[in-house]
Amino acid sequence: MFRYARSDSTSMFLSINVILMLWVSTVGGEVGLCDFPQINHGILYDEKKYKPSFPVSTGKFFYYSCEYNFVSPSKSFWTQITCTEEGWSPTPKCLRMCFFPFVENGHSISSGKTHLEGDTVLILCNHGYSLQDNEKTISCTERGWSTSPVCISTMKSCDFPQIKHGHLHNEDRHRPYFPEPIGKRYGYYCDHNYVTPSNSYFEYIYCTKEGWVPTVPCQRQCVFNYVENGIPPSSPRTYVQDQSVKVQCYPGYSLPNGENTIVCTESGWSPPPKCVRVNNFCVNPPKVKNATIISRQMDKYQSSETVHYECNKPLEIFGETEVMCLNGTWSKPPQCKDSTGKCGPPPPINNGDITSFPLPEYAPHSSVEYQCQFLYQLQGNKKITCRNGEWSEPPKCLNPCEISEEIMRHHNIMFKWIRKQKLYIPSGMMVEFKCTHGYVQATSKPFHTTCYDGKLEYPICRRS
Repeated sequence: MFRYARSDSTSMFLSINVILMLWVSTVGGEVGLCDFPQINHGILYDEKKYKPSFPVSTGKFFYYSCEYNFVSPSKSFWTQITCTEEGWSPTPKCLRMCFFPFVENGHSISSGKTHLEGDTVLILCNHGYSLQDNEKTISCTERGWSTSPVCISTMKSCDFPQIKHGHLHNEDRHRPYFPEPIGKRYGYYCDHNYVTPSNSYFEYIYCTKEGWVPTVPCQRQCVFNYVENGIPPSSPRTYVQDQSVKVQCYPGYSLPNGENTIVCTESGWSPPPKCVRVNNFCVNPPKVKNATIISRQMDKYQSSETVHYECNKPLEIFGETEVMCLNGTWSKPPQCKDSTGKCGPPPPINNGDITSFPLPEYAPHSSVEYQCQFLYQLQGNKKITCRNGEWSEPPKCLNPCEISEEIMRHHNIMFKWIRKQKLYIPSGMMVEFKCTHGYVQATSKPFHTTCYDGKLEYPICRRS
């Protein structure tokens, strides 16, 4: 009897323990559904303050941001996540951003664009080139591009050279022997108005593992000897492709593009050395509703002269406070508006985002700041303000410049101080070049040049 009684009490004790454990488990499930989120390459907003409060119940929400070169799936600087019965929604993650540059020895529609982790990019290599392991695509991964976007030469011979604006010497006799092995050379000559890189009539073209060199065998030659409605040079001068020269027009005349420089291009001078009459003065400054011109008013305004506006109280001015006369045309006038309205979300910008929490609505006079992605340079005021229900003008993120070995080889130049074959520089940064061995300067362009919004003026060297 004693043995059976002890057995019954043990069973009862075990049953009570099981019931208590189930009750505790159920209660715990209701109170703490979401643990602290582990975000690779990201951080929770004010993490030190909120971390001790975890786990949290359903309905709680937080914001997180990603480290440099990473972005959330929504691409916002701050992204909201909410605790649900299934866990965090949306799942917090930070995706790698991969900038796709210029493709050496190939091309892609993705050049100059930024992709996210998981994206795949198609690359078309030039004839005789391929990606590593003969792949056709590369992918953006957590550590960057899966393979460097460079097309590698697969050529062991050269096909018959297609010389634009030129011909091989005795080409009909040589044509049957192609393709030719690396190291072979042929003499060639250029058509009328075109010259070789050495500025001679006759030159050699060489078969290399990268293909035929020089890559541009014949360059346009332009003669500067006359300017219509302008001052001609004291004597005729000859320029080659990509070289430029300043033109001096008579008073009241200008080049069609409003500049004072013409460039020798493959098809000749651009624009042609012809000055056209321009109206250099302005009359009747534009009228602005609810505004007054506070500067002295005149019958005529010369180019670059300005007038200043002031809005009637309590209106505020939107836009530039002054309007300028530019070759007979007034610049865009401002507007006078009531500054009491609310604003919606700040306007998006390419390759950049705001640095604060995104809100669906902003009170009058609220401000937000922008920042650009890696290598992109901010231009304009980084802070914008809400006035009269409208945001002020947002800044731009200027594109970086990519300088590749192929571009430098095409111009017969190399970096002067940097031991690299490729370089990415932000807009506004200067880089200096020098001629490669055996070449001398062939253009008037400076050897120290500055990147602006993805564009760079390259000097050119020719064989000495």
